[in-house]
Amino acid sequence: MKKILSLSLISALTLVLSTGCNSTSGDGLQVNTHDNEKVLHAIKNAGEKNGWKITEFQGNEVIAEKTDDGDTISSSIKFQDGYIEFSNDAAASDLSSDIEETLENSSSQH
Repeated sequence: MKKILSLSLISALTLVLSTGCNSTSGDGLQVNTHDNEKVLHAIKNAGEKNGWKITEFQGNEVIAEKTDDGDTISSSIKFQDGYIEFSNDAAASDLSSDIEETLENSSSQH
């Protein structure tokens, strides 16, 4: 119960912080598709591969959460027009790399 409460609090805080400011701490990720459905699918697949829980928030934004050695990390991920923006680039670096790889693999298969 305590973990659920902690995760809920972290999720709410991440949500408030991500919607409260538009500036980013990093460069984000430019991808080779403008299809938000493909990007969302890639985010979900990459998240599953790395143990992230991906929760859809809006049509073009998700919350990614992961517990690692008892610590919970999270990042909101916005995607639009071929650009993906992370609220926490450092924590989501493995996820970012796998999203890019997933999108590259899906475009090379077509």
